Amino acid sequence: MGEVLKEHKKFFSLGIVLIVLGIGAIIVPFVSGLAVVIMIGIIFLANGFSHLIHAFHVREWKGVSFQMLSAALYLLVGAMFVIYPGAGLTAFTLMLAILLFMEGFMLIAMSFHLPAETNRGIVVFSGILNVLIGSLIWAEWPLSSVWFIGTLIGISLLFKGMALITLSSK
Repeated sequence: MGEVLKEHKKFFSLGIVLIVLGIGAIIVPFVSGLAVVIMIGIIFLANGFSHLIHAFHVREWKGVSFQMLSAALYLLVGAMFVIYPGAGLTAFTLMLAILLFMEGFMLIAMSFHLPAETNRGIVVFSGILNVLIGSLIWAEWPLSSVWFIGTLIGISLLFKGMALITLSSK
């Protein structure tokens, strides 16, 4: 029983930390958005170096030139995100707006191909919501770059924190 109580306290503590971080991300969404882009840039750099090392080890392989090109692209985009995180955040926000917009229309179209006995309404609603969010971000772009990613991360952290606190009370 004591061990279970200890785990509950850990869930509660982590929940509090995530709620504080989530509120912070919502209050200063631009800063949290930049942090996300920098982290993505670091991941891309690591991926680029991995491709480069792999290409060096398989230099006799016919596809090595594609491996080198892939490495160069990951290194270039990763470096751009780390060196110019504001521009990276702007580009990332635009890509997400386009993704949400397109996915929304695909969900709506897909709903017409679902069997009649399924609940198509929620799929249509989800699609319409994606189209509206994508349109809102696009209409406000590049200004939406200042708030969208950071706010999204903040909301996610906030709800995860609340979920952990709820789990800790069981």
